[in-house]
Amino acid sequence: MQPFIDVAVSPTYGHLTARIIWRVLPGYEKGVFFILKSPNGVTNWRQIGFVNARTDFEDKDLLPVGKFIETYYKVVLQWGTEQFASDPIGTFGKLTREEFCAARYILSLESRVMKQFTRVAAFQIASSKPCPFCTDPDTNQKIGISLCEHCYSTGHDGGYRPGMWTYMRLLQEAPRAKVDSPDGAGTSEPTNYKVHMLAFPGLSKDDLLVDPATDRRYLVDLTTVSMFKGKIPIVMTADLQLLRRNDIRYKLPLDIEKS
Repeated sequence: MQPFIDVAVSPTYGHLTARIIWRVLPGYEKGVFFILKSPNGVTNWRQIGFVNARTDFEDKDLLPVGKFIETYYKVVLQWGTEQFASDPIGTFGKLTREEFCAARYILSLESRVMKQFTRVAAFQIASSKPCPFCTDPDTNQKIGISLCEHCYSTGHDGGYRPGMWTYMRLLQEAPRAKVDSPDGAGTSEPTNYKVHMLAFPGLSKDDLLVDPATDRRYLVDLTTVSMFKGKIPIVMTADLQLLRRNDIRYKLPLDIEKS
């Protein structure tokens, strides 16, 4: 069975960088993926990196020959003793060269503007596998109030991936409503925010944002992404909840990838 459903390429905010994103059948996302690159999509494949239990990779050496020409990628999944390879896909993915260049220009403008605002680290949920320490083995649901330092209350094995730098701009603070406190100590008034952000890295519900300057930590709720040509994520708005200082996620070490 071929586990790869789709592979896509899109420009990112770095200078001459691209992001390779793939979708696989459920369960296979926990494998080890090797990313290969070729000048023609047929021969001279070379490995440029690998990721573990992750379905995206950023090529920071998009154009080593100095020309805006098309090169090709494929992803190889190591699953136990078996290997599966995706179909090759070109630098421009499903865009034309002109569309790819336009998207890259828009991304560079957005990045330049957003760098005036708050620099934060984005921590994505590590995997879809249930935490072996605080989830019910039959239902895969979290058991009670999670103080688990293996998953940091996510209910997912490993908790969070290493953080990636991005930027956010506060749009508004949402009205407060009293809710039951997660620690059972009565009610609390969570502080909710709506922010404007770059769309890379992509964020999902229960991902974590950290402002290292203040160590304020925000839980992601809803996100809305604006796309170029319906294909390339450019910017997004996100609803965030400021976590209380006694939340277990304040114990998460700030392991952040270099820019």
